[in-house]
Amino acid sequence: MNSSPMPERPATNIRFVILFLTTVVAVLLYLDRICLSFVEIYVSEGLNLTKQQMGLVLSSFFLTYAVAQVPAGWLSDRYGARVMLSIYLVGWSLCTGLLGLATSVFTLVLLRLGCGLFQAGAYPTSAALIRRWIPFPRRGLASSVVAIGGRLGGAFAAPLTAYLMISFVPLETSSLLTPGDILPSKADALVAALHDPESYFQEKADAANDKPEDIAKRKTQVAVLARIADRLTPETAAFLKNVALFTPKDIDRAMLETILADVNRVLALPYLLADLDLSHLRLPASTRQNLERKPDDLSEAQIQRTHRLVLEATLPDIIRKIYGTGWRPVMFVYGAVGVLFAVLFWWFFRDSPRQHPKVNPAELTLIEGDDPSAKTVAAITPSFPWIPLLTSRSLWLLSAVQFLTNLGWVFLITWFPTYLAEVHRVPVDERSWMALFPLFFGIAGMFLGGWLTDWAAHRLGVKRGRILPMFGSRFLAGAAFFLCLVLDAPWPVTLAMVVVAFATDLGTPAMWAYCLDVGGKNTGAILGWGNMWGNLGAAVSPVLLEAIRAGFGYNGVFIVCGAGFVLSGFLTLGVDATKPIAANSEN
Repeated sequence: MNSSPMPERPATNIRFVILFLTTVVAVLLYLDRICLSFVEIYVSEGLNLTKQQMGLVLSSFFLTYAVAQVPAGWLSDRYGARVMLSIYLVGWSLCTGLLGLATSVFTLVLLRLGCGLFQAGAYPTSAALIRRWIPFPRRGLASSVVAIGGRLGGAFAAPLTAYLMISFVPLETSSLLTPGDILPSKADALVAALHDPESYFQEKADAANDKPEDIAKRKTQVAVLARIADRLTPETAAFLKNVALFTPKDIDRAMLETILADVNRVLALPYLLADLDLSHLRLPASTRQNLERKPDDLSEAQIQRTHRLVLEATLPDIIRKIYGTGWRPVMFVYGAVGVLFAVLFWWFFRDSPRQHPKVNPAELTLIEGDDPSAKTVAAITPSFPWIPLLTSRSLWLLSAVQFLTNLGWVFLITWFPTYLAEVHRVPVDERSWMALFPLFFGIAGMFLGGWLTDWAAHRLGVKRGRILPMFGSRFLAGAAFFLCLVLDAPWPVTLAMVVVAFATDLGTPAMWAYCLDVGGKNTGAILGWGNMWGNLGAAVSPVLLEAIRAGFGYNGVFIVCGAGFVLSGFLTLGVDATKPIAANSEN
């Protein structure tokens, strides 16, 4: 009796689930990394931090993130991604959650150092994971998918954080101004503004550089304050005059409470701002909607909050933002989500396809292909090839490319939201979307870059196929930064940042693929080495760019960032993905 052979079962798709889990880790990685940058203005106000102190906080993350790249990557090569990536995820999630309890610059720096330390191993571990779970012809694309996860997290960090902040400061929260809502050393400015609005804003005007929109905005600010001042009691008006004339620097808490009590009474008046043109003030969308409604349709709390937010937009350098306290519970939420996902990752993930009970022989054959090193159950890395690494001209050039790239790119995730708030006074909800767009379009660049480097490597060879995306993308990003020198409105600058993000991410998969090409069993540590230098650039960036901004304005910042990208473009020409870092790295 003849028996026909059993039909071969189709390959399972566990590799795609693994890739998805790794991508979600990258989403959380960037969400937790960027969220503090978006709330920087509120953290600074709440803890009375200077620009220099906040720059130190933002830089501290990248310092440990940089120096821990190689050891964190090596630990993952040595002990496996399942253990190490779970530990990394729990560690940085706890550090992010504890930010909600921070009370000083010391606490912020300490927790951000811890966050950077644990996040350092995420991408090196992911690179080694891709090498073991993804067939060689698709590693560039898989690298771009994981990196896209990071950009998704970064892109949605701003709007998600903004709307969570707003939800954590509900309508029931008092909108009354208190002495604590007046920024340090600004009580005398508040008195001057309420006593004589026109003179106060005239002193702040810059006749040589004023644009029509600046003049229109200043007129609106004067009109708002004049309307409030006109409705203060005669006693408060006389009190303001006395303080402004005789004791401008000696306003104690009792004086301030007296002034604010009457201001709060005025802010509760239903028709306070009726007939005023507030179009030149940047206000949250909900505030504009309330202003368009009839006061009779609003509750007293809504009226008071609406007028408080208008006053914040009128005196942004004097009054704390009402949504400023919402950043703390946001950190708690992000920390809890990360810990829960770490448990899920540990439960499902395995270090090798051969270890996973749901991977069938067909999928195992598909993954391993002709790669003999993939047939071991787990990668064992007894030593790290320090001498070949330190003498690799190609790797040193790539490290310099990453350093210079991050020097400029980090502007997007650190100072760009602050630039929008300070230079263009963009309100929190609109600012969140402006901060989102560049990173969102970076996702398209990342996806295209993964396809481009695989296609170019096939058509032009591995060496030129890795260089082409890196070279062209650096020059495009540099040109976008230089374009910002002639742009003076928030949305055009945001579109330039879109080009920066798109171009930067267009070249990122080629850098990852290079590390997979030359790293062998040391892929995690090799990628960690390049990331270390890239994030040293990121650590330098916030402090350096703030110093440049203080001395030369934001145009100086744009010039430095653009020049860094152009120089990095020239350096990519020396990168060679055909020369392994260690000849025995696969043995």
